[in-house]
Amino acid sequence: MTINKTRVVVIGAGAAGILCAKKLSENGFSVTVLEAKAFVGGRAHTIQPEGFSYPIETGAEFIHGDLPITKSLVKEAGLSLIKVEGQSWHRHNGQLSTSQYFIKEWDLLMEKLQALKHDISIGEFLEKEFSDSRFDALRRSVIAFVEGYDAASVSRASAFALREEWLNEDFDAQYRIEGGYSKLMNYLKMECEKNSVSFSFSEEVKEIQWDKNQVLVRTKSDKVYESEKVIITIPIGVLQAKDTIVFKPEIKDRFEAIQKLGYGSVVKFLIEFKEKFWESNDPFNDGVGLKKLGFFFSDASIPTWWTQYPVNSALFTGWLAGPKAEEYKFKSQEEGLAEAVKALAYIFGYTEEVIRSKIKAWKIVNWTEDIYSKGAYTYATVEAPQARKQLIKPVNDIIYFAGEGLFEGPEGGTVEAAFGSGLKVVNELKA
Repeated sequence: MTINKTRVVVIGAGAAGILCAKKLSENGFSVTVLEAKAFVGGRAHTIQPEGFSYPIETGAEFIHGDLPITKSLVKEAGLSLIKVEGQSWHRHNGQLSTSQYFIKEWDLLMEKLQALKHDISIGEFLEKEFSDSRFDALRRSVIAFVEGYDAASVSRASAFALREEWLNEDFDAQYRIEGGYSKLMNYLKMECEKNSVSFSFSEEVKEIQWDKNQVLVRTKSDKVYESEKVIITIPIGVLQAKDTIVFKPEIKDRFEAIQKLGYGSVVKFLIEFKEKFWESNDPFNDGVGLKKLGFFFSDASIPTWWTQYPVNSALFTGWLAGPKAEEYKFKSQEEGLAEAVKALAYIFGYTEEVIRSKIKAWKIVNWTEDIYSKGAYTYATVEAPQARKQLIKPVNDIIYFAGEGLFEGPEGGTVEAAFGSGLKVVNELKA
């Protein structure tokens, strides 16, 4: 049996893993990256399927704010950012309106949240502070936002974490990477290869045997990698599944902590139309209409949609997240398309037949079905702070965990969080 020797094995070539590998190799470490998929980037992956006129983002798409690590890496890679612009439109109870996304009585909500002394779930908080029927609209809006934006269950999501997120979120500073996230991920891979990082793709880890002197990582293809350290960056949803990786000896306390983190589901509906048909809609006869449409929020079964504005593109993206997305786990692509067409017919006031006739290409990406992600991204539960403290503590300075779910800060669940978590591990390994 051939044993591949290296100083550090990184499991997972997503944002956390690939930045770990880049920085460690720059610091003189020999590094091997094992990735179950056939490409780098993980849940940040750009593709151009047959029929589409331009690349589409299957997962991560936006940079939510002026995030220092991501923007620095984008600049280093020589890539450009596109600022997200456009108007927000709404369709609720059949009524069309335009405004910024706004929850009525938001100031009161934040006042009550800031007065909260002990963390509870946001669901419990709403029941405690806003149970009166006059707050029905507020509760519905908050629940929709928590499920839709954070992919979270309100019965588990931390009120403290949401408070921090909402106080720090800059909804006006949103960006896309021109050409897609994979351009950044592929740049990081090239930089790794310049420093002799070894990549093994389609390599699924099944067992980690460790003691104070060595780590042996075994894959399903029966390859063995020997190292001094191992960094595990695979998605929390995969780690939460039973016996994804067998550890010898066990690290039971870490896996008990992993179960305390929230992990949400997302389904993305990517539909390219033959033309930007929404631009011809002029509901208020003001000569502008939907020409600057950015986001569309609604009470449709797939509630959130967006264009690529200001980029000239006929791509329309639907977003379903949280508990409602989990219901799509066993739906076929065709069933998903039928639901998308129904939602768009309601939103734009067309028949379903007319919407179907306008479609050029389509793809539905269900992250819950992906065996190497089992969902989309983490969200903070009430138990998460303590669980994260346990997980980011190295096991005997040998086994390290990193990823978007282990970042401590308001950017949790994002690519920035994954990068930040990866850098933290690199700093710990400097010695």
